[in-house]
Amino acid sequence: MKFQDSTILQVTLSKLFPFAVLLSFSIFSYGAAFPGGGFQAGVVLGSFIVVYEIALNRPTQSTTFYNWVEIAGLMVLATALAWGWIVTGTPFGAWPADLESPDMHRGLIWNNPYKWLLGFGIYLEVSGSMVLIFRRFIHWEEKAENAQEVTA
Repeated sequence: MKFQDSTILQVTLSKLFPFAVLLSFSIFSYGAAFPGGGFQAGVVLGSFIVVYEIALNRPTQSTTFYNWVEIAGLMVLATALAWGWIVTGTPFGAWPADLESPDMHRGLIWNNPYKWLLGFGIYLEVSGSMVLIFRRFIHWEEKAENAQEVTA
């Protein structure tokens, strides 16, 4: 019996997937008021998708889907940059003004939506790129195994 044929593994990973998504959203929302967030949340989601795909030996979505996730992340980042520059005259909406307020962590996401957009763009970019990078590694490994079989 192969590792990928385990019913327990398939059911467990399938049931844990919504909780991994929820954990990544939680980390992302916490990061809207504190440093980080988008990157860490993207790593959590991307890592779980990679583990899921490796363990079950099947892709969750097509490679094109994850390419579009990355493009969407770049578009969100570009929108936040342009919108912040047009409205406030500085990229991403004048963050130094937030640092001067005494209660800078309370309600920060509502005070500066550019930070939320920046974090969301990073979240999409990191989660999509992690899956694509690991898929490329798996593809290289398959090519190397096929080359060794041909020469043997």
